[in-house]
Amino acid sequence: MRYTIIKRDDEFSKDMANAMQANLEGDPFFHKDEDQPELVIVIGGDGTFLAGLHRYLALVDSVKFLCFNTGRIGYYNEFSLEESAKVIQWLKEGSLRLRNFSLLQLNDGKNVHYAINEFILSGLMKNVEYDVYLDGKRMEHYFGMGLIVNTCTGSMGYNRSLGGAAIDTDLNVMELTEIAAVRSKAYESIGSPVILNQKRVITFEERNNRPGTLLADNIPIKNVNARRFSISMSNKKVACYSMEDDVFLPRLRKTLGF
Repeated sequence: MRYTIIKRDDEFSKDMANAMQANLEGDPFFHKDEDQPELVIVIGGDGTFLAGLHRYLALVDSVKFLCFNTGRIGYYNEFSLEESAKVIQWLKEGSLRLRNFSLLQLNDGKNVHYAINEFILSGLMKNVEYDVYLDGKRMEHYFGMGLIVNTCTGSMGYNRSLGGAAIDTDLNVMELTEIAAVRSKAYESIGSPVILNQKRVITFEERNNRPGTLLADNIPIKNVNARRFSISMSNKKVACYSMEDDVFLPRLRKTLGF
């Protein structure tokens, strides 16, 4: 199996990555390949996983992720390093299950961008003003600091801090949440999070000649048309190895710390 290792930039994660590398080098089942891996081993936290995912997005249809947690929460990082030898053996035996997480896609008319957690439309230092359409029909006139469109897995992060719903990971939906909207008779802001099924398309059209900044999983998107773009659920999915029958409650508890 062709593999690569993505590690968090701290001494403990680096040491653990080196130890795992040494073990895999002596196993004929594995072959290191940083360009065309079939397996991405993540040693770190959620940020490390997201960095690895975006690095190998072009291979997302064929690559699988195996994530070990050395971060603070590790929402996607299910395994501990103490059980790494067992996990690698289970992987070789084919006894690990796979969880598939849906991606969002953003289309600006020229390029398509992807995110597993959320797309953020941010005004940064100045408010943004957009008309928001649902399946081509005008839904709201938004003015404020920005908007988030997240997946069920992304619902546990920035979205939840804004009062958005924590969504069951078995639901293939997306959620639209406002960031500090200005609500008055001049603007038609909905004022609450909206959960939408996977067939919906949300379109954003900028109104005041001051387009916002777009981020995918908190990574700024380069060369994107922020004046008019659409967000929808993608057919592409991210495959992560797992041992949980139901990942929602364990990950909810892990995020909340109980």
